[in-house]
Amino acid sequence: MAAIIGGSCGDAPNPQRPLRRLEPHLRSSEVRLFSDIEPRPVPLHGRIMSRIKLAASVMPAMALFALGVSAPVRADHEQKTVIEGRCQYPARVAKYRNETTLILCDTVTISRSTAGATLDFSQRSWGSMARFTGAMGGDKMTISHVTLRDGRRIAAAGMCEIFHRNDGKVSVISCLAKAGPRSVAANFKPSRL
Repeated sequence: MAAIIGGSCGDAPNPQRPLRRLEPHLRSSEVRLFSDIEPRPVPLHGRIMSRIKLAASVMPAMALFALGVSAPVRADHEQKTVIEGRCQYPARVAKYRNETTLILCDTVTISRSTAGATLDFSQRSWGSMARFTGAMGGDKMTISHVTLRDGRRIAAAGMCEIFHRNDGKVSVISCLAKAGPRSVAANFKPSRL
């Protein structure tokens, strides 16, 4: 054992002369671990001590930052579905356009989370035209707010419903809400491609 530990970097190990510091801790029949050696305090001075203090003060801040970055901001998981198609209105609905805002769109984004749901009707060249928000149960949503194209969020009352074909695919998404003095309607048909 002394032959492996003894000697300096360029010298050949000398089996006859073990390191003097380890000699009292080694016995012929037993080898003690280095934890049995009593530690000697090493004085730290000047720049080394200030660097250690700096590292000790920065490390907790870095750990908190790492925990904050890795922790999710919201606990609820949001599911988004984007469907392309267009908003269409039958003639019997179009005749009420003077008192009801009929939304023009070519895409709808359905966002569901534990907090509620949002149906965002948008136009590729214009962005969001109207966003209906509320509590969703199954394929029906009770509307609580409507956000219009200009960004105004208005308290509203109404209903959205998602209809399905026999094969289970979405056939129509319809929303009608009373928001302030006017009604807002969206009637979306997905493209069949």
